[in-house]
Amino acid sequence: MRCDHHAPTLGHLVELAADHTNTDRDSEGTRASTARSIADVGTDHGLLAMSFALSGRYDRVLGVDVSEQALYNGALSLLETAQEIYEQQLDDDSNGDGTEGEETRIPITFRVSDGLDNIDPGEADTVCIAGMGVNTMIKILSMPSDTADITHLDRIQCQQLLLQPTNSRPSHLILLYDHLQKSGWRLVDERIEELSKRWYVSTCFQRKSKDEEDNVDPNINTHTPMELPTSKLIQLKDDNPMFSPFQKYVAHHCQWIEMDAGARGALKEADERWLKAFQQLPRD
Repeated sequence: MRCDHHAPTLGHLVELAADHTNTDRDSEGTRASTARSIADVGTDHGLLAMSFALSGRYDRVLGVDVSEQALYNGALSLLETAQEIYEQQLDDDSNGDGTEGEETRIPITFRVSDGLDNIDPGEADTVCIAGMGVNTMIKILSMPSDTADITHLDRIQCQQLLLQPTNSRPSHLILLYDHLQKSGWRLVDERIEELSKRWYVSTCFQRKSKDEEDNVDPNINTHTPMELPTSKLIQLKDDNPMFSPFQKYVAHHCQWIEMDAGARGALKEADERWLKAFQQLPRD
């Protein structure tokens, strides 16, 4: 279940999804790529899943939560209200032009699922998880399937992850980033937002292609450093609205890590990796 306070920060996940979803269509207006589908795991109130469904970018949206009561109290109630508004809007827009009879259902389904275990293959090209700690996210993403020696994430054939953990401290995020990069995923995009003196880092990972995996020569001792949290934000220009939150994030966490190291007498390995990469950046 998603933390309630997290709802105002979900806009960056919707933007990430939009930026990394293929909506190309052929000359007849049919989606040129294979059908796109997305699952919001831990959907709770259903706001994020509903945003995906109403964007028009997805053929199928799935909202799942481990709590049946949460779905009834939040997501399903929201869907009922949204469906009424949606149908009324379609009626107002049609004006008798013959569009009656077209699909009037919002393309969204809510169901109970413990993580990914009640999602079928093909139902989630993209999996989105927000409002959870990194350890819970890792548990969901690495949970083994009952039917084969693979994870549920592999079983459902997911190709993209949109993630927004509750704790943005670098050492926490590094746990998640390292796990995914060691498991065949690559970091492609990040967003950052400051809200009520807290930072929220939204990230997009995509599954490495077979060519990317095959091009690694096991006989050559090369080590490609794993990308660190917020590394995609380093090149932000000062006119970007994320520039100031990123600068504050770096300054705050560099100072915090240095103070923590002083109290402990040593740096944690994860903190040392992040500090080495970011401590030379300007601190405004």
